[in-house]
Amino acid sequence: MDPAIQKYNERQNPAMNRNHRQQLASIIRRYLDGEISAFEFDDLAGPYRSSDDTTVRYVAGTAWFVYDDLNNHHVNLTKPEWDCFQRLLLLLDSRGHIVVTTTKRWSLSQVAAPFALLVFGLAVFQLGFGIRLLLITVPLGLVSICIARFRDQRQPASACTEVLMPFSTFTELRRSYDAVPRFRKKRYPGNLSARRVRSAAKEFLMLIPSYCIRVVLSPVALFFQMFPATRRQTRVIAA
Repeated sequence: MDPAIQKYNERQNPAMNRNHRQQLASIIRRYLDGEISAFEFDDLAGPYRSSDDTTVRYVAGTAWFVYDDLNNHHVNLTKPEWDCFQRLLLLLDSRGHIVVTTTKRWSLSQVAAPFALLVFGLAVFQLGFGIRLLLITVPLGLVSICIARFRDQRQPASACTEVLMPFSTFTELRRSYDAVPRFRKKRYPGNLSARRVRSAAKEFLMLIPSYCIRVVLSPVALFFQMFPATRRQTRVIAA
């Protein structure tokens, strides 16, 4: 078969590994039920990030962002994250396939970043390289932090906080429910809302090193902030 035709067919009919889907769904349910900790969940779910099923890879990769890989803990999800996991389980139980598209988002940060870099270039021209450059890199580091905060406010903190993710419409969601009539969404345990992996003070202290690096290396951060932010959008297609 012509390689181009084979590649097209693979895109139209992505591979589905039913065993991987069932196994990963079982691991997620054990984590949600509090049977395994975050570290155990990571060990069990990690291999599925290289599954031949693109949907399994997506679910396993998404799960990686909703637990802490520094402190071992049991399930600690907000209600939106919990509901998202229920939809991911529905997807794994169905024969649907995930499709991910990326778009570029431009914002005012693409104007502020090159302007700040221009200021840095003028400072180098006037002062040369040396310790005196800290007089400009520190203020520019604060500019870079503000740009990062501005971008964070324009997009969800986590893909799992989006209302329908990984589905793009209620029609897609309903189609999956109809395809798996035995599926039942599990209610959010009220006790999870009070759980914390670390205190707010520790969260802040963990940000200090990254802020210090951003201040000292502000030209590098500003260079990458000149480019538009990438937004991933998902939809589910029936098999």
